[in-house]
Amino acid sequence: MIGRDLLEKCITGKRDERVYLVEREFALFAMYYFAEYMPYKIPEFHWLMYIALNLFAQGKFKFLLWIMFRESSKTTIAKIYVTYCIVLRKKRFINWDSYDKGNAESALFDISTWLQTNKRLIHDFGQLYYEDARSASQQSKMKRINEFVTVNRVKVKAYSTQESTRGRIFDRWRPDLYVMDDFETAKTAESVPVTAKILKHIDEMKAGLSVDGQVMFLCNLITESGSVASLITEAKENPISWRMQRVDVEDSEGVIAWPDKYVPTRDDAEKKNEGREKGEKVVSLEQVKKDLNAGGRKVYEAEMLNNPEAAGDPFFNRERVDMDIAKAKRKPPIKNVGGLSIWEDYKARNSTYSPGNTLPRYAFGGDTAKGVKRDSCASVGMRFSKIDKERSAVVATYASNTIAPDDFGDEMAAHGRLFGECLLAPELNNTGYATVTRLKAIYPQHRIYRRTEDDQVGEKVTKDLGWEARPGAVESIYFNFRASYDAGEIDIWCPALLAEIRAFTKRHLHEATKKRDEPEGAGVVTRHFDLLRAVCIAWEMRSHAVATPQKKKVTRTPYTPQSEYQGV
Repeated sequence: MIGRDLLEKCITGKRDERVYLVEREFALFAMYYFAEYMPYKIPEFHWLMYIALNLFAQGKFKFLLWIMFRESSKTTIAKIYVTYCIVLRKKRFINWDSYDKGNAESALFDISTWLQTNKRLIHDFGQLYYEDARSASQQSKMKRINEFVTVNRVKVKAYSTQESTRGRIFDRWRPDLYVMDDFETAKTAESVPVTAKILKHIDEMKAGLSVDGQVMFLCNLITESGSVASLITEAKENPISWRMQRVDVEDSEGVIAWPDKYVPTRDDAEKKNEGREKGEKVVSLEQVKKDLNAGGRKVYEAEMLNNPEAAGDPFFNRERVDMDIAKAKRKPPIKNVGGLSIWEDYKARNSTYSPGNTLPRYAFGGDTAKGVKRDSCASVGMRFSKIDKERSAVVATYASNTIAPDDFGDEMAAHGRLFGECLLAPELNNTGYATVTRLKAIYPQHRIYRRTEDDQVGEKVTKDLGWEARPGAVESIYFNFRASYDAGEIDIWCPALLAEIRAFTKRHLHEATKKRDEPEGAGVVTRHFDLLRAVCIAWEMRSHAVATPQKKKVTRTPYTPQSEYQGV
């Protein structure tokens, strides 16, 4: 927090003293020049934002990710920071990117208005928007602005995330500050192609940053499979270049992040608002939740609590998944063979022979990728129960986004051989044909799933090898697997598979049932469910897999000569 003595110094000190102080402490800049935007007591998380911006201005890191509830003032603080960079000439070419370009233009309009009308800014830094201050009145009727260049030669321009970042140059300067605001909305979250395009935009932007370039991301976490979720993963994996701050309007225990602005109930709001001015009145979270969720969707949970899990209508029983995730930490794979993680040793489990006994039934399901480095080729092996009350289990998993579909056929064949040349069921999609073609050449065809269906006279007709995603079949494999998994019939110890199961929602099911041909760029979307698809296919094989008969060990009786002449 800032001491009152420093703020007093800003108010009463000379211009040079004030500029010296605000340049070194962004909170002072915001409090002195933009006090009218602070009708409420500054919450703790705002102080943390100011500290982060101090370090950001010093170049301590490149990417700042703010995941904060709606009306947290993150956009206002970002606009004040852009103003700070303009008047102190910290940056030379600032880009403000939003999914809707109109939102970016509105932000630029606010900044340009401050430069023209904020008396304290003009007193200390001069009229930076126009060389002739009398011309400022020209902008009085505008509601948004696309770009401007200030008197001290700083350019600020608005863009859409649907526009390329290539070729953005001002004089000799590449963009050295991006503000990414409103880049993920309810509209973008429901579209895989749009999300893919936004992620591609972000990757292209990062590749074209200047040496001292930086990016601010302002967002809510409204989906578990969008661009924000991807940035969270990146921030966690690279803490040197990233700083992330997440703020929900209230935590799990009901503690409110901004207690001077929000109160729990309508009754609390009515009591506190007595005698308060309009701009200082507190807001009831009870009423906010009622208003946002009025349409039947859990908007409050996503927009105010950054909890898409609650808003996303999970497909599986997450309590069950969380229990399995905890168990999986205590049971790592026993070995890894060529990228295949194995939790159960086939030979050790089935080494004992007994007359009339057979090996357990095994099968592998395969989900083929749409192309190298798009999604993953995934293979999941299962052991099916032999007797009632015995659990089936996922015994092995494999996933790679660098392997070609035909080479994936070799991998699946190797997986099958490790488990007694068991049944294999690769998905027969566009790239799956290459996998199946390769398997036919190197693996027994009677051990590759072959679909059959009734013809017009009720007889079975042999069809192509491989599991085909026919209309109605896709939904059924997910529902069949869920019913058995949620009922506790299947053991899973693979953390990656459990993570996919936990994140899978009914919206993802809707996407999964669509045609599997993805539009260009869709492969970069953060969340794929390749292991889940593979395990659902594997589970469908429970009624097709055949146990491999055990081979009786042949033991020879030691040779005993029958007469003194034998063996001579």
